[in-house]
Amino acid sequence: WDASGCALRIATMRSRGARRKHILSSNPLFGARGNAKLLEQLVRTAWEGHAWHFDHVVAVFEGGGECTVDNGQTLCVLCHKARTAAQAKARADARRAAKKRS
Repeated sequence: WDASGCALRIATMRSRGARRKHILSSNPLFGARGNAKLLEQLVRTAWEGHAWHFDHVVAVFEGGGECTVDNGQTLCVLCHKARTAAQAKARADARRAAKKRS
């Protein structure tokens, strides 16, 4: 999905309804449960920063805290949300496992 292209396209639309329709037709996952806030932010502002986020290739909790180009990638907001949730689950599982060992 071309997040930047979508943001640029909807920025020219005056109607929030037209923006919403275009976003949902180009990426139906915005209509999925739990994504309403992300959809509404993009509809309201039509700003690229609400279409994609910077993501650390090596997660901060794994030692990748530097915000450099070498440790960065851009992800659409939905992919970033899913990746962050998966990392949070992995971090919690690791904590639980460490707690059981001690």
